[in-house]
Amino acid sequence: MSAGTMRLIGAAAMLLPAAFAAAAPACRSCAAAVEPGWRYCPRCGSPRVGLATGPGDAGKILAGWEGPTAKVYRDPASFRGLPPGEARLSLARGEYEAVQIVLYPVPDGAERRVRTLSFEATGLAGRSGAIGAEHLRLSAVGYVHPPELSYGRDHPGPHPDPLATSWDAAPGVVAVREGELQPLWLLVHAPAETPPGLYEGAVVIREGGREVCRARVAARVRGFALPPEMHLPAAFDFYDIRPSYPRRGDESAAAYRDRIEALERAYYVDMLRHRVSPMRNLGYPAFTGIEKGEYRFDFTEFDARHRFYVEEMRQPAFAVAPEWPDWGTDRFEQWKPAKWIGFRNPAALRETFRAIGRHLDERGWIERAYVYSIDEHPGEWTRQICALIRAAHPGLRNLLTIMVQEGYPDVDIWCPRMYELTPERLALGRRFQREGKELWIYTSGPNPPFPTLVLDWDLINCRIIPWMCWKFGLDGYLYWCINYWERNPWTTTATYPGQNGGGFLYYPGAGGPVGTLRLEALRDGLEDYEYLRLLRERVRDARPRGLDEALLGEAERLLAVDDRIVRSFDSFAYDPVLLYNERERIADCIERIDAAVAAADRILWDFEDEGALRDWRRLDGLVASLSPEHATGGERSVRLEFPAAGERAPAFRREGPGIDFTGFDRFEVDCRNPGRAPVRMSIKMKSGNHARQVTFDRPIPPGEAATVSIPLGPLASKLDLADITYLSFFCWRPGEAGVLHLDRIRLAGGGRR
Repeated sequence: MSAGTMRLIGAAAMLLPAAFAAAAPACRSCAAAVEPGWRYCPRCGSPRVGLATGPGDAGKILAGWEGPTAKVYRDPASFRGLPPGEARLSLARGEYEAVQIVLYPVPDGAERRVRTLSFEATGLAGRSGAIGAEHLRLSAVGYVHPPELSYGRDHPGPHPDPLATSWDAAPGVVAVREGELQPLWLLVHAPAETPPGLYEGAVVIREGGREVCRARVAARVRGFALPPEMHLPAAFDFYDIRPSYPRRGDESAAAYRDRIEALERAYYVDMLRHRVSPMRNLGYPAFTGIEKGEYRFDFTEFDARHRFYVEEMRQPAFAVAPEWPDWGTDRFEQWKPAKWIGFRNPAALRETFRAIGRHLDERGWIERAYVYSIDEHPGEWTRQICALIRAAHPGLRNLLTIMVQEGYPDVDIWCPRMYELTPERLALGRRFQREGKELWIYTSGPNPPFPTLVLDWDLINCRIIPWMCWKFGLDGYLYWCINYWERNPWTTTATYPGQNGGGFLYYPGAGGPVGTLRLEALRDGLEDYEYLRLLRERVRDARPRGLDEALLGEAERLLAVDDRIVRSFDSFAYDPVLLYNERERIADCIERIDAAVAAADRILWDFEDEGALRDWRRLDGLVASLSPEHATGGERSVRLEFPAAGERAPAFRREGPGIDFTGFDRFEVDCRNPGRAPVRMSIKMKSGNHARQVTFDRPIPPGEAATVSIPLGPLASKLDLADITYLSFFCWRPGEAGVLHLDRIRLAGGGRR
């Protein structure tokens, strides 16, 4: 074993590729065999792994590693780390994944010195490319001191939570007392264009400028990519940050306003990078007056925020009104006029939402909008408010955080608390889903044994919630606040009474947001959800191709989520290694299906290099270029920029020697419309001397991807399928320019000649 590597007894084997495999040991206490995926011995309950040092290690800085969904406490006796040597992680293209490098300054005598260490991560290099240091983030994990509260906690003493050691911690430096553990959080992001393969690098630890430890890191980048879209809305409210960032003595009002706006934007951007949606970050339109009986609003700032957060950053859902300000007030005239967009009467409310709904509908934005007006307040008044909003504009969706029940016909998104969603209520919610409504889930305070986001419970509680949403068919997840800082969370973790970490997943930092282990675990769970969704898409697309039923059956079992992972809302896997293993099985299955599909397809053009574009003409102003965005098979797609159509439609056309389409079932192409309006794509085919031709139209919804599949069987009487000499892609969008990405133009369903 090399110097500077923590010695661990045993191993918690992860189901990783062969290059990463670790031997499964016997229990160190009773010698019982321990199956991979379990951290604790099933016979005696002792941990599988532990920390051991030798006499020659005194005074050294040793380093082990731990996965991203386990907490590392200060006491070395509590360490449950993973195998020694190379820290290993696996991630898809476009994904964020972390590993913890755990430092242990070995005591040298009775005195426990405090050692000041600096740390940095090198970039990761592989045969096919590199993941630069700019895509790695290395942070010292901080500790807080939560009081023991009524609901209990998973470990006494200080808890790891913030991804910094203090409000104004210097980056790249940490002070560690000898005899205590200090984890470093290494976050790796594989950009979408990263070639698949193994990438290696290191975390370097120095003391006084001298290298004292080097921990090796290996990241396996998968062959598939996570979509930038967030398919499980995770809506979190965001409260006013000014109390935590007060105005400085010499700061002008304008400078302070600009600083707060920049800080808010930094928090919103970081939330979306964690696949978490701020509820009300688009703000509200400004009321400008009443003209000819219509309420008028200025949407300039609202529209600008929509362009950035929804269109550029892919925010999946947003609220269009603040919450009802006065709980228990059931009359309009008692409302605080300035707090709910100035509503004073039912007519004002109706006309305001009519204007908002019309504006959103005209721009194609209304499907992502919701009105979260009343919180946990069932009753007749709530029914009346929902009915008024529905009457104002039927496209606006009412979200209600109450128990699923009959008698609320104008509720579109049901969002009960998790512990309220009994099997009977879940069945009712599914009936509402069949009627076109959505069923979300809501967690707030700790309700053991149901998972929640408090900081004194294990991180699996945060990561497992998206798995539950998948297994039980839920459409979204809501949490009441992400920055509830009524008291300073650095010193008082119960900022909301009775909950450690309740209502906050960020700490305020001098330079902006300081994230938490809990927020990282939640993002991992949301990315796990995307893995499951990708696998479902693969199965759906592969089944008509006649692929191996055993492989598809395995995929279906993974999609069902085994009871070992989630049995019910209050029964789930507590060992994160079980979750890691299941995630790797899902990733393996995705890649195996991709390989099977590729073997049955004939790729005509994959647009990986400029040579693929030489076959294609650009007509009537169309611009075609290779792009790293929205690639489905390799690293690039072709980006088609269509100018506003005139008398002729701009086209992307291939004319040349005939291609033999016989022996295949379908002609297919992967498409993506990144814009905010639908695209009607047309495909024209001709055979021989162009005397025979067919044209197909396919709508591509805004912001969505689609595989356009054209059955070839019915074309045998219309074209000579052995001699297809002409292909053309064009869009009819009179008066409006647009963009479309294409990839993997292919013949599918072969192998049955």
